[in-house]
Amino acid sequence: MAAWPCAQEESMKRSLFIFLSAVLFILSIYFLANVFLQWMSYERSSVPVRFTVSKVTGIDVDPSALSFGHIVPGNSVTRELLLSNNRNLSIEARIAASHSVARYLSFEPLIVVPPQEQRRIGIVAYVPPETKYGNYTGFVTIRIRGR
Repeated sequence: MAAWPCAQEESMKRSLFIFLSAVLFILSIYFLANVFLQWMSYERSSVPVRFTVSKVTGIDVDPSALSFGHIVPGNSVTRELLLSNNRNLSIEARIAASHSVARYLSFEPLIVVPPQEQRRIGIVAYVPPETKYGNYTGFVTIRIRGR
């Protein structure tokens, strides 16, 4: 009879271990699902970017693209995007440029816009002096999600 309480205690320890392992597994799945859903919940918008590196400066006022016109090497041009938040909660905007134009552009990569407000996003195109003449195109992608 002395072995019975010991065996019962071992069985309870094993059951507790299995239970805690299952809880930990479920919590891990829940955490990973939330991270994945947050990553997937971004709204994405891409804006075409273009500029020409040339001997003369020129402007381009195309409203459908982020166009910097003609830029002389060693100079920069600034354009703005207007980000409007018509929601009742703050939004977070993450901004990135495509590889083809990323080295020429600078901007704030993360912007928070409070509810019912707007933010101007300044984007600077700087063309280093050694840049070859030609047309440069790419995209600026804005991923937005509620906070």
